[in-house]
Amino acid sequence: MIDKFLNRLPNLSSFLLLIALLVPSAASAAGLHEQPWFKQSTGDLRRDLAAAQADGKRLTLIWEQVGCVYCQRMHEVNFKQAETVSLIIDKFYPVQLDMRGKEKITDFDGEELDEAALARKHGVHGTPIIEFRDDQATEVYRMPGYAEPLIFHGIFEYVASEAYTSSELIPWLKAKYLNQDDQPSDG
Repeated sequence: MIDKFLNRLPNLSSFLLLIALLVPSAASAAGLHEQPWFKQSTGDLRRDLAAAQADGKRLTLIWEQVGCVYCQRMHEVNFKQAETVSLIIDKFYPVQLDMRGKEKITDFDGEELDEAALARKHGVHGTPIIEFRDDQATEVYRMPGYAEPLIFHGIFEYVASEAYTSSELIPWLKAKYLNQDDQPSDG
C-alpha cells in the first residue's frame, strides 16, 4: 500500500512536504515548538549563514520563547499551510532561537553570547520575531510578531523575491494580492 502511495508522489520534495504537514509540531527539550524542517543551528551564526548559502537559501532566524501563545499559533496555523511550508523549505534556511535561552551562540561578528543576550543584541524584545538575512548577514526584513496566514506567506514571498529592494511591504502586498487568484490556498 505504501508503495502505491509513494509511486503517486511526483518527487521527494512533495513527499517531504506531506510529512512536514502531517507531523504535528513537537516541543523541543527547551519547551519550544519545533518543525521537522527547521535547521539545527551550529551554534555559530556565521556557519549557519554559510550552510544556508551552500544550500542556495536565505538564513532566517525564528525567535520564540516558552509559553508564547502567538508562537504556538504560528506553528499550529501558519506552519500547516502547504504553500507556505513549501516556500520556506525551498527558499529559506530556518534556524530557531530561544529569546530566553542559555545556549551559547556566536554572532555574525564573532561575539559569543547566550541566546538571551543575543536576542537583546538583535533587538528581540518579544516573540515571535523572524529575521531575514542576506548573504552578508545584513538583516533585510524583520517580521515583528504574529501575522495571519496570508500576510505571513506574503512576507516570505516578499523576501524571497527581494521585493524589499524596490518597495515597502504594504504597497507590495496590496499590489500582489489585488488579484484574488494569486492568493495562496488554505493548505
